[in-house]
Amino acid sequence: MNKEENKVAKEIISVLYIDDELIFLKAGQIYLEFNNDFKVTACESAAKALKLLSDEKFDAIISDYQMPGMSGTELLRQIRAGSDKTPFIIFTGKSREEVAIEALNSGADFFLQKGGEPKSQFSELANKVRYAVSKKRNEDKLKIKNEELLAANSRLEATEERLRQQLKENISARNELSELNDYLNRLIENANAPIIVWDSDLVITRFNRASEELTGILADEAIGEEIGIIFPDDKKEEYTENICQSVAGREPVMTEIPVKNRPGIIKTVIWNTAEIKENSRSRAKAFIAQGQDITERRQAESELKESEERHRAIIQTTMDGFWTIGLPEKRLTDVNETYCTMSGYTRDEILAQGINDLDAYENPAETARRIRRITENGSEIFEAKHQRKDGSIFDVEISASYLEDKGGIIICFCRDITGRKETEEALRKSEEKFRSYIENAPDAIFITDKEGRYIDVNPAASEMTGYTQSEMLNMTVSDLASPNAPQETVASFIKLKEEGSVQGELLLQRKDGTDFYAMLKAVALDEDRYMGFCSDITELKITEAELIKTREDLREAHRLSEIGIWDWDIKTDTITWSEEIYTITGIDPSVKPPSYPDLTDIYTEKSQAILSSAVKKALEYGESYSAELELIRPDGTIRFVHAFGGVKKSGDGTVTGLHGTLQDITERKKAEIELADQKRRLSAIISGTNVGTWEWNVMTGEAIFNERWAEIIGYTLEEISPVSIRTWMKYAHPDDLEESNRLMERHFKKETDYYQFESRMRHKDGHWVWVLDRGKVTEWTDDGRPVWMYGTHLDITRRKRAEEELRKSEEKYRDLADNAPVGIIASDRNGKILYANRRVPEILGSTGIDMRYDLNLLENNIVIKSGFSKLLRDVIESGEGIFNFEMEHLSPAGNELYLRLHVIPVMKDRDVTGVRIILDDITDRKRNEEALRIANNKLQMLNSITRHDILNQVTGLHSFIDLTGRKNSEPVISEYLAIMKEAAMTIQNQIEFTGEYNMLGSGDTAWFRLSEVLEDAAVGPVPVKSECKDIEIFADPMVEKVFYNLYDNTLRHGRGVDEVCISVILPKEPVRDENTDIKADYSAPGDKRDGCVIIWEDNGCGVLDEMKEKIFKRGVGANTGLGLFLIREILAITGITIRENGVHGKGARFEMTVPAGAWRTEKDINTISPDI
Repeated sequence: MNKEENKVAKEIISVLYIDDELIFLKAGQIYLEFNNDFKVTACESAAKALKLLSDEKFDAIISDYQMPGMSGTELLRQIRAGSDKTPFIIFTGKSREEVAIEALNSGADFFLQKGGEPKSQFSELANKVRYAVSKKRNEDKLKIKNEELLAANSRLEATEERLRQQLKENISARNELSELNDYLNRLIENANAPIIVWDSDLVITRFNRASEELTGILADEAIGEEIGIIFPDDKKEEYTENICQSVAGREPVMTEIPVKNRPGIIKTVIWNTAEIKENSRSRAKAFIAQGQDITERRQAESELKESEERHRAIIQTTMDGFWTIGLPEKRLTDVNETYCTMSGYTRDEILAQGINDLDAYENPAETARRIRRITENGSEIFEAKHQRKDGSIFDVEISASYLEDKGGIIICFCRDITGRKETEEALRKSEEKFRSYIENAPDAIFITDKEGRYIDVNPAASEMTGYTQSEMLNMTVSDLASPNAPQETVASFIKLKEEGSVQGELLLQRKDGTDFYAMLKAVALDEDRYMGFCSDITELKITEAELIKTREDLREAHRLSEIGIWDWDIKTDTITWSEEIYTITGIDPSVKPPSYPDLTDIYTEKSQAILSSAVKKALEYGESYSAELELIRPDGTIRFVHAFGGVKKSGDGTVTGLHGTLQDITERKKAEIELADQKRRLSAIISGTNVGTWEWNVMTGEAIFNERWAEIIGYTLEEISPVSIRTWMKYAHPDDLEESNRLMERHFKKETDYYQFESRMRHKDGHWVWVLDRGKVTEWTDDGRPVWMYGTHLDITRRKRAEEELRKSEEKYRDLADNAPVGIIASDRNGKILYANRRVPEILGSTGIDMRYDLNLLENNIVIKSGFSKLLRDVIESGEGIFNFEMEHLSPAGNELYLRLHVIPVMKDRDVTGVRIILDDITDRKRNEEALRIANNKLQMLNSITRHDILNQVTGLHSFIDLTGRKNSEPVISEYLAIMKEAAMTIQNQIEFTGEYNMLGSGDTAWFRLSEVLEDAAVGPVPVKSECKDIEIFADPMVEKVFYNLYDNTLRHGRGVDEVCISVILPKEPVRDENTDIKADYSAPGDKRDGCVIIWEDNGCGVLDEMKEKIFKRGVGANTGLGLFLIREILAITGITIRENGVHGKGARFEMTVPAGAWRTEKDINTISPDI
């Protein structure tokens, strides 16, 4: 730290500190004020900071970057806009380079990143503040000092002029000297300037008060002494001699002679000396001298000279050339070394030249006019060509300014712009080349003004619309919109103006009145111009319509075959599922799909490893994967599924995610493999293509291809290099060369405006690729022969193959329907069954239905009951399908089923010709829906606890721990310890509770043997007696935590307890379910269907009556208040309730009621039907 910074450090520095993180703001304030040289005002928002700054000044400002309402850089720009130069430091956790650049470009003095050890980071922050404040204060002082020096210099010059005039007047009035002697004596005595009179012997005769103040010598001491008494001892004789010489002449003279005052300080004085004569012819009888103390002026002049030397050094070392022209002579008066180096001349050689010798082409008259403009306007920036000493010419940009100083001077700075000129020329040629590409582009290209008027269009645009280019230049974008166009077409230009870019499909109309579809991509070039690219996609739209129909058929096939579709976005870790995947996995459709880390939990351990490996390879190598996996449904059943995944990439090839399908192949694996293959082929049909470009020198055979040209045929550009016209001939189909050459010759003879041909090219892997080859000659020899030709290649292979691929896909649908895992029925509009797959009788329990196509669905209730006939008739009459409709059904065997139905009308010319019905047995799913709903509600609580909250607490905790260590002897330590303790307790309770609570419902509910759960959970000093060996309950996997917490509660609060007893009360009259043969219920008085009760009982102190319900609420209790709350939440997932029903003073008694269907005995397990 230098002296100035030390001085600043000793002064109090007022700081305004802005941060929306209050605990970090408080810590920063305390850290800075520890140094005793800071006074910190804390503020939590930029808006409040602006209000404070309007009322109060601060030495420095510290601000966070990202804050609600207004960021730190936005605050900085507002402050700087008001010419406020207060040092500003951005102190933020954002570490991106663009944030730092934005801050410094906005005027920040420093950019400092948060993080790391608090003491170090706040010490660095304090040093940055001190340095910035020191620098600002020094700049302010230097500015004030310069202003004072300029003012002092002006006063000295004015005083000098007055003294000179006064002396002349005194000499001219010597004839009146006797009359004015008294006045003169008073004037001398009371003059502000020192005045000394001495005789011809150099003896002082008069010595006024100002002389006394200047020298420190009293008049009585000086009078009678030689004049040398006032000079320094070592210069006394020299300065006395100077006095004698200065008055040797007869005119008054002004001499600069130093004077020594009594403290020994040497002062610089200008003496105006004159002779005192009795008359004009007599010799001088005495001499008088009036002095002016110019010590401070000389010091200021010295500092000014040093400043001028510094400025000269800057000019001499700047990278720009510099010279000055003196007026009115118009001669070069100064030049810096940079221009000497630039021109090759020495300084003396340049100064010896005239100003016209610098410019290679400008004549004296033009130079004179330019000088006149500069002197009239004050400045001018222009370009010129100068000539070096070796005769070479170089371009310069000159900035000239006129100063009215010493008769006028022109200061010129020049920069060598030869490189820039060469770049501009290269850019011009590049633009010409780009213009050629535009003129020959197969797509329409246009430029409009901000009103939508066309200001430039290429030939392809004219060809696409049927208008000439001149006609289009008199039109606007709205003139091309079809009257049948949707709102998106009309609003596309408005969107372009508002957002700066637009992309989408338009419905336009040609000059002949026909409509056509176009794909538009447009961007704003600047505030007043927009550029767009249009391609005719009419044929593509026709193909798209066919593809849409195919996709609809495919989507229907997905429903029929239960193929689910998924998509994973890596950046957001968001997974999207189709409805079929929910069906396959057995997960409630209202539940959001899990993130990727949690996704593997629905598979077996072996399948998790297979899937993780496949996904890793897909992300690393860009390969799709296909795998057969074992999936675990929430009800514990295992399903075999086929998983397919493909890589999604951005335009630059970066992997952005995966997408794919999932199919239940428990009963049919082969059909899924074929369907996945079909899906990949369909994806290839709809994938987009790019354009390859080529440039051909027809005279030499030289050719230039871009990377896409090679990519179309499966190569990289490097693999086919070096390229020439023979490269194209090598890969072109031999049968296409003759026709291509014929069309090329027609264009060379100027019979056609451009060359265009659809040809085949051999792909790297051996197949043929179709390309649209199009080009135009842009440069001809004088005798009309082609020189350069430019063109494009467009891959049109997919268009050629689309029809063949569609035909093949249709053959697959029938097989998919026959083997679908869901029931599929087709009927005509009269209800007659036309088709039913093999799954229909399996679901409905109606064996032989596949042979009874004479059944009528509108009249017969044998197939599907519960009002289905009315539902079907409504669909046929309205033409509107019904999806995901759930209904009850009683099978012929008397079994109650739950069905999910999709009833889809088959339309032809807007008439319903029949219906398709998709059946799915969802009976098993219904049992778990309520449990899943409850679990899902619990998961929502985690949204209130975020990582950001915890990190803020941890940051504050670290800061205050450090502060405590540094301040451990101060009274304020109690405050810090309180903050630390509160933050630590908050973090601990949140992490412990959310860690356990997060597990609620995350695993699949299952059957647990109660005796085994107790063996693992109830282990400790108090013995546990269990009477429930044969009981199993259907519960969440965290059921072990229930009994662990009950045991822990007994140990903590059951004072005097020495025994725990667990028992089960079973229903009095167990009955078996007629359909499942599982004992799920028991009879009880007043209610046939009931559950069992599990009792946890100890012989401790028990629970107060008023606390029996409160102890299950969160936060109630002597410890964390979470144990019994968590117990109730875990049990509630599967409908189990708990209450405390003991007698205070005799012990605690917790009763857990397990609902019917959620408990069973060992005997029940052995009699379960294999179909369940």
